[in-house]
Amino acid sequence: MDTWAGSMFEPASLHKYLYCAGNPVGNWDPSGEFNLYSTSGGLIALGTLMFAMTLLAEVSLVGWGYLMDWLIDASIPVEWTGSFKIGGISIGLPNPYTGNPNIVSAGINYIHAHLEGSRKTSKGIEYGMGNYIIIVFGPSIGGLFSSSEASGKVNTPGLLGTNPKILTGSVVWSSVSYVTESINSGSTTFYMGFGYGTVSNEFGYNIGISLIEGVSFLTGSSYWYKPK
Repeated sequence: MDTWAGSMFEPASLHKYLYCAGNPVGNWDPSGEFNLYSTSGGLIALGTLMFAMTLLAEVSLVGWGYLMDWLIDASIPVEWTGSFKIGGISIGLPNPYTGNPNIVSAGINYIHAHLEGSRKTSKGIEYGMGNYIIIVFGPSIGGLFSSSEASGKVNTPGLLGTNPKILTGSVVWSSVSYVTESINSGSTTFYMGFGYGTVSNEFGYNIGISLIEGVSFLTGSSYWYKPK
């Protein structure tokens, strides 16, 4: 006869002559007093809980690592470098006294840009390349036409990566230049899509001051990634 009083929460354990709660295949009763299915079940539950907690911790660490890598990558701006070919013409209103065009004029500029950008990420290096046509229009002071070439660079937020499309859209072009075959002096800054850039080493012909606005179109691009 079973000397253990049993548990009111387990009715089968109250039977004094029942072995292993009537399940000798699934339960174990080495002492002859109580079976160990509840103990083994608790161990299994505890083991399952520990496994779940371990798995959750590992997933959390991996997720946190990815988040930190993404934040680091996003904080590093992308620098695009390349060349610009600038051509434009301005038309001034006739001076009522002389009949000649005024020094203040309005015109349109056609700019072709080739830009390449890259950034180092936690997983490798991202590259982007784009060819752009930029058309801008607005008032200017000085020369009535321009034809020059220059190098330049553009910075874009690292959050946006090296997708060439981020340099398309609205353009604001601010230029003060006196560039001839013998003189190269000027300063040009501009906003192009999500980028902010400057132009340097300009040569050709471009004289005047201008603050003009327009649009940048992507005519050809490529994007690739080189793992570590």
